[in-house]
Amino acid sequence: IEEEVFNIAQIQKQKNLKNYKRKQTYIFMQSIKCPKCGTIMGGCSSKSHTGEKHCYYQCANCKKRVSEKKIEKQMINFLDDMLDFFLLIDNTYKLYLYQDTENELKKCDYVMFSNANIICNKVISEEEFLPRKSKCEDIFVTYHPGYYKKNPINFPYDRNSKSLAYIPWNWGKVYVIGAMFGGTSKAFIKMSKILSRNIEEDLKKNIIAKWHDESHLNRYILEKDNVRILSPEYCYPYGMNVTYDKKISAVSKQDKFDVKSFKGQYEYKSNILKKFLGKIKRLLCLKERCLFLRDTVLHKTIKRI
Repeated sequence: IEEEVFNIAQIQKQKNLKNYKRKQTYIFMQSIKCPKCGTIMGGCSSKSHTGEKHCYYQCANCKKRVSEKKIEKQMINFLDDMLDFFLLIDNTYKLYLYQDTENELKKCDYVMFSNANIICNKVISEEEFLPRKSKCEDIFVTYHPGYYKKNPINFPYDRNSKSLAYIPWNWGKVYVIGAMFGGTSKAFIKMSKILSRNIEEDLKKNIIAKWHDESHLNRYILEKDNVRILSPEYCYPYGMNVTYDKKISAVSKQDKFDVKSFKGQYEYKSNILKKFLGKIKRLLCLKERCLFLRDTVLHKTIKRI
């Protein structure tokens, strides 16, 4: 092609771009295909009798059109589902991460896990925090702040007998949090492998424990003598007004990003009557007491892991 012709074509191209200016922005432009013929659908809009503008994507061949609002709603639902899935995977497969770095962990004397939004408020000594060799301990866990010194009947153990995290109603004296635990490197690696295996076996049966890795952790420490249980002051919760000291605490994630939107949680108007009845139900614990009595009479039991 001659240079003169090429230059003329470029000038005309720029004129065409200036003459063609879209008055409406289409979010999914060049991304929506016609479900019937596969052609890329173009953007169009119309006004309702109230004057409100509605955007659509229309196929030039089939004349089929789809509302942009409908596509946007489906996309939001899809992203919410994906977010729930990734959060679930993150919580469920947390212990698998340690296996990938097993050789590095073996070089350490102790290994601990905590959530990322945890800070130390005071100087923590080895004696008060780590497993005590004098008592043959090699693992430490932390009381869950929400269930410290509470009636075990209210503990949110996994009660599904088909899960390897299962704990009968007549078992269990403590409930620990999945945000702060650790131990000697040998004991920690051993625990991680066992819990990872149990999680994998559950997934093969399409079972996910009630509180994911936390449920499996509570099942693992059940009736064990080698576990040191720290008080909740070593995992002080954000946003809770509790009386014990604050040595290690959680900080707000809200300052970094919108947590509720990220998790798909939105404010709603609570029903006062429903809220009151729920509180009465929790206080009475009638269902839980019946299940506890049943498991006690039947002498339900489980083996140590």
